[in-house]
Amino acid sequence: NRVTVRTLPDDAGVDTVRADSRSGVALAVRHLLEQGRQRIGFINGQIDTVPGSARHDGWQAALASAHVPYDDSLAAVADDFTFQAGYAATRSLLGRSDPDALFCSNDLLALGALRALAERGRRVPDDVAVVGMDDTELASMSSPSLSSVSLASEERGRLAASLLLERLADPSLPVRRLQVSPRLVVRGSSLNSTAGGFG
Repeated sequence: NRVTVRTLPDDAGVDTVRADSRSGVALAVRHLLEQGRQRIGFINGQIDTVPGSARHDGWQAALASAHVPYDDSLAAVADDFTFQAGYAATRSLLGRSDPDALFCSNDLLALGALRALAERGRRVPDDVAVVGMDDTELASMSSPSLSSVSLASEERGRLAASLLLERLADPSLPVRRLQVSPRLVVRGSSLNSTAGGFG
């Protein structure tokens, strides 16, 4: 009797509660475009991981759906999903391109990006808007506070517990796969009060 909150192959035979991170990336990219940003950079963790792959695909799909050309110089892959990796990847990206926004695959990468941007004299959000993902407690504690895509970890945990209890009560139930919708939590790192939307 198992329930997972991770993404597994469809034939795994395990009850699953997953987040729709691709839709979450689309929310972030749409928000940045509505803030008037045109050169949206992407700081990702390892591309050979499930979150790294899904968020990379989501970024490319979100740009395509907004008819924004893909520019490889605006993407950087970090060694990990950590603060230090985000810092190093952002320094590398800034050395070859001039983004006016960054979407980062998680909040730790985004916090590292904030440090690198500050060291380069790039003001957030005036010069570069930043959005992370996961909406961890650190997002609201950073300066400026970090806009982030919430993947509803508490709701996923609650649903997983409910599925597990139902599975324990009736092991013959068919395998269930639930998906939780993300939401964007907008804070100071991406909000440009002078920008107009696309109307």
